Amino acid sequence: MLADLAPVRPTDRNVQRFGDRALLVSGLATENAGALQLHLLRHPLPGQEDAVGGDSTVLIVFASRHECARAHRDTGWLDDVPALEAETATVEVPVIYDGEDLDDVARLTGLGRDGFVHAHSGQDWVSAFCGFSPGFAYLISLGEAFDIPRRNDPRPRIPAGAVAVGGKYTAVYPSDSPGGWQLIGHTDFTPWVPESDSPIRLAPGTRVRFTVTRERLRIPSSRPAAESDVSALASDAVAPHRALIVREPGILTLVQDRGRPGMAHLGIPHSGAADPVSAEEALALVGSRETDALLEVLTPPFSVESRGQLVVAVTGAPRPVYVTDPEGNERARTMSRPFLVHDGEVLELGAVENGARSYLAVRGGIDTPAAFGSRSADALSRIAFRPLVAGDILPIGSDAGCPPVREAGRPRRRAGAMMLRLHPGPHYEEFTPESRTALFGQDWSVGVGSNRVALRCAGPQPLIRMVNEELGSFGLVAGTVQVPPSGDPVLFLVDHPVTGGYPVIGVVDALDVHRLAQLSPGESFRFVPHPDSVTAVAFGEMSAG
Repeated sequence: MLADLAPVRPTDRNVQRFGDRALLVSGLATENAGALQLHLLRHPLPGQEDAVGGDSTVLIVFASRHECARAHRDTGWLDDVPALEAETATVEVPVIYDGEDLDDVARLTGLGRDGFVHAHSGQDWVSAFCGFSPGFAYLISLGEAFDIPRRNDPRPRIPAGAVAVGGKYTAVYPSDSPGGWQLIGHTDFTPWVPESDSPIRLAPGTRVRFTVTRERLRIPSSRPAAESDVSALASDAVAPHRALIVREPGILTLVQDRGRPGMAHLGIPHSGAADPVSAEEALALVGSRETDALLEVLTPPFSVESRGQLVVAVTGAPRPVYVTDPEGNERARTMSRPFLVHDGEVLELGAVENGARSYLAVRGGIDTPAAFGSRSADALSRIAFRPLVAGDILPIGSDAGCPPVREAGRPRRRAGAMMLRLHPGPHYEEFTPESRTALFGQDWSVGVGSNRVALRCAGPQPLIRMVNEELGSFGLVAGTVQVPPSGDPVLFLVDHPVTGGYPVIGVVDALDVHRLAQLSPGESFRFVPHPDSVTAVAFGEMSAG
């Protein structure tokens, strides 16, 4: 029972570095992990950006490596964390217990169908943490605990509104998604309401009670968040006097800005420009403000027509840049330098010479609607996810109050295989010595299916884990290298899920994470041990070899 849970004590803690800007506190009871997360959200550490709860862990993300190192040196902040307390108010969730797996669950628990329904609905639950997707809350029992294995064959689609159990958790699926949890019923309760001021209805600490109903429930349609979060740009609106009109959108051209930091504890990824270094350079060149957005361009053909006279800059992956006037006269422009595009002229970006993503910034910023404080398109949660199409009209904001335009930036070209500095992950020692050697001793190639969520990688020798024990969910950061049972690493980018359950063999240094966005399918890269002292100890056998 909740009342019997002890506070988080110093002896309960196991604090590890998770890359250079995060700490993973592990080895906690789930309830104590929830208590620690809530405590840190209410009383953040110096430089803390977020605290992401997990099955028996809390991942604390910091703005800088220095603030992370300081919190790691002195963990006194763990000494006075209280026990988890659920909120007094209870959220009622009506359920029709008719799930496809209900009979199997009844058999596994030994309670029978009616007995399980009575037990499940006859007690309170509390949201321990959010993860997987926005609004997906992991609910733990405050009464009779269950431990129900997940399905051996995960479903490719679980519908929004499904009520499911997995391990010791219950969840209400906020949107259509794949999953391996056991389905016990359905509800019309919507845990994720993106248009609301409080979009997460089952935030950590929320008390929940499932009520049995036999009335017909109207399940809301599961539309992509883009359709409900963001209007259709300005395609059907009165055209503004300063705008970009999309002629050729390319493949997956997106509006991006600095993303949504500090919302991972609600299941909302950071997102933002996949290569923030190149994006920041483009914004700085045209003299942009903190909240201004720009375009992330992946694949040509891409061209836009200028409405009004605009100051623009293109950075990132090198590619030809042309401006054509209404009479058909074409002139080349230089990347990483601001230039004018006059009213009626067309700006075109050609094929990349090396790399993957380029960034087009306009003085005044792309003024599309914001969702959760950001205009960034998030490919995982589908927040504001609206790839451009021909005919879109992108309004440009006022440039009043913008900083001065910069004269020039620094073009970035890559020669040879990319080298990525790697910190040891929390499960590094669980892999065979041969796998740890292969991690650094071979080239890794980027596979098809890679995107803003993750790079799917393969090498001559897969990575083999010596421990067969399944892991509970824990927080993730961009640059995390997870290893699924196939042995082929998955390298997470800016739209990564906020939690995951595969072992983490390493974490790419935060200063190198932006370079991942410039890797295309078929390209190769190598990991190299990070030279700092923590990594040198963990990778001792590599140094010796």
